[in-house]
Amino acid sequence: MNKIETELQFLQQKSKEQDTKLTQDARIIGLEEQLKWYQNEFQNLMKVKSQNDEQIKHLKDQCKNLVEGSEELKVNVKAAKRQNKLLGAAFQKAQTHKTELEELQGEIALQTASIRRETVLMPNLVFSPFLPLSQQLEQQKQLELMSVASLGASGL
Repeated sequence: MNKIETELQFLQQKSKEQDTKLTQDARIIGLEEQLKWYQNEFQNLMKVKSQNDEQIKHLKDQCKNLVEGSEELKVNVKAAKRQNKLLGAAFQKAQTHKTELEELQGEIALQTASIRRETVLMPNLVFSPFLPLSQQLEQQKQLELMSVASLGASGL
């Protein structure tokens, strides 16, 4: 039994020596440090990956919103083009009406001038010859304004 005990002690001692060698061996220590570095790197890369995934999701949402917005803008542009064409046509029509009205106004002015030339101015018997000259002139201007207003109201 002594032999077994001594052999057991010897094996235990050898085991302790091997453990101390393993813990002190530079190669094993280096490998353990590399393992820790790789584990840390893995965790960092997983964090970066999750951040990139979130950013990709955000960018996809933005892209989707932009596509929807561009479709809406296309519809708006088409509607604006149609409206622009309608406004252009209305503007042309208004321009033609304007020129027609200007021509009519010119004709009316010519007719008015010819009517004035044709009318004979008679002395005004309504005015009193005893009024001062300034009052006579003022009454005459008022009478002329009334006659012009009546010509304008009659459509000439």
